[in-house]
Amino acid sequence: MAFKILFFIAGFALWLWAIVDILQSDFKDSNMKLVWMLVVLLMPMLGTILYMWKAEQTKVSPVQAPEPDTEVPPPPEAPLSDDIPSGEED
Repeated sequence: MAFKILFFIAGFALWLWAIVDILQSDFKDSNMKLVWMLVVLLMPMLGTILYMWKAEQTKVSPVQAPEPDTEVPPPPEAPLSDDIPSGEED
């Protein structure tokens, strides 16, 4: 009996985690959030297992590396000490 309760609680926790993760995640295709939500809601156990197994392929990675073609502009040059007026007159 206790095993069944633990199994139910674990399954419910994973199902709830999947729903929260779907709502918080960004997907490559805008329709995938709706598709995953329907899969998890309509088939709770199987949908949750499928989501845990396949969803990472459809999500936008959290840190996108900059494109290699993108050039970073150099920082602006600081003025030299001779160019800064000191207020003293010679």
